[in-house]
Amino acid sequence: MNLGGAPRPRRRTVRVWRQLSIAVMFAALTASLGTSSVSNAALPAAQFVAGPGSAGGGYLTPVVVTFKGQGAIFDNFDLTRHDVVSSAGLFRSSYAGFGGTKAIAGVKYLPRGTYFFYCSLHQSTMKGRLIVR
Repeated sequence: MNLGGAPRPRRRTVRVWRQLSIAVMFAALTASLGTSSVSNAALPAAQFVAGPGSAGGGYLTPVVVTFKGQGAIFDNFDLTRHDVVSSAGLFRSSYAGFGGTKAIAGVKYLPRGTYFFYCSLHQSTMKGRLIVR
């Protein structure tokens, strides 16, 4: 019970991280959608995103949709470093620390299809699927 002393600290940090996660997820989903009526050259790079707590909860973008010939980037908003690695060895990023962005080599050259990816440091929890249209 607080009898007029200093106010109790609030759990603002959790709320801020949650809001950041939602904003990043929305931005990533918006960037990964796109329409087939626009040329591939006009589309932004497909975006893979790790957010706060991803090591235990997975990527914020477990499903990424891109178009043939489009590049890809990986954004890390987690305090732990992560990467993106194709299960078949077809594409890979280097490790990104907090706030880092890395290009994902190889995505641009993939034919249409579905490809699986994971974080090499957290293989059991961070997995996803890339769909190339």
